[in-house]
Amino acid sequence: MTQYAKDEYNKRLDIDFWLCAICGKPATQRAHRIANNTYNKKKYKKLIDHNINIALACSLECNHALSINNKPLMCEKLTELLTTRHHDIMTIEEINNFIDFEKKT
Repeated sequence: MTQYAKDEYNKRLDIDFWLCAICGKPATQRAHRIANNTYNKKKYKKLIDHNINIALACSLECNHALSINNKPLMCEKLTELLTTRHHDIMTIEEINNFIDFEKKT
C-alpha cells in the first residue's frame, strides 16, 4: 500500500469513527466502492485510493455490499464527486446521498 493510500484510509477511519458503513459494527477492513483492480487503477489512477472511494466494512458481506463496480451510473456519479470535490471531507452519508446508494441491510 502506498503512503497516499494509507493516508486516505486513515482519513476515512477518522471520519467514520472506525464503524462499518453498512451495519455500524466496528470496522475491520476497507472496501473500495469502485474496485481496486488493475483496469480501474489505470482508468482512475489515484482516485481509486481516495478516501471518498473508500468505505469501512466489518465483514466480507458488508464489503461486497459497498461495491458499486457493476453499477455504471453510480460509478459515474462517484467519479464526478472524486474529480470535483476531492479536497472535501465527506461523511459516508453525504457520499451515499450523492451517488444514490441505498443500503440493503
